[in-house]
Amino acid sequence: MTDKKIHDSVLELVGNTPMVRLNNICADVASEILVKLEYMNPSGSLKDRIALEMIEKAEKSGEIKPGATIIESSTGLMFVAAPAYAGEATQIWKCEMSDDASEAEVKTMAQDWLKAAKTMKSGERLQAYVYFPVAVNVIGDTDVWFVVVAPSFEEWGKFWDNDSGSPADVVDKRNDEKVVCPDSGLWESIKIK
Repeated sequence: MTDKKIHDSVLELVGNTPMVRLNNICADVASEILVKLEYMNPSGSLKDRIALEMIEKAEKSGEIKPGATIIESSTGLMFVAAPAYAGEATQIWKCEMSDDASEAEVKTMAQDWLKAAKTMKSGERLQAYVYFPVAVNVIGDTDVWFVVVAPSFEEWGKFWDNDSGSPADVVDKRNDEKVVCPDSGLWESIKIK
């Protein structure tokens, strides 16, 4: 790469995707053929420019504030780019307790899971919460909500990529007889002032 400048922020790299001329492959082609090396974008996604622009516009207009969590629901390419420039990620599981499981046991299981998760790559700054319903109307029959908050989508992604077979996964599977969490979603958190 010819850019030898040291940058103050990864944001300075967005929009400067390297291009390479295909000299050998296209030797017999009259036109100049260039390829863009999108994998060299800061997040590794071809959606870096649009993700950054959307987030900056939303911050400038006040639609989101620093620290907000952004939910991305496209085909997946934005999911790679948005975390590099966005805030907090919140994963929420809808869980079912067995008849013999107590709230105290569920709390202990959640503490064990968080302790194990904090030993993992990008798990150090995770926070976890257990919500037991007191009064329920339209939200549906749910025994407990397990909520994990990561400081960024990037950190949650790195953590989640290493979950299979991890200490947190082992704790999770150990508790399957007491609590099962079949449904989950990744959410945007916006603090209301």
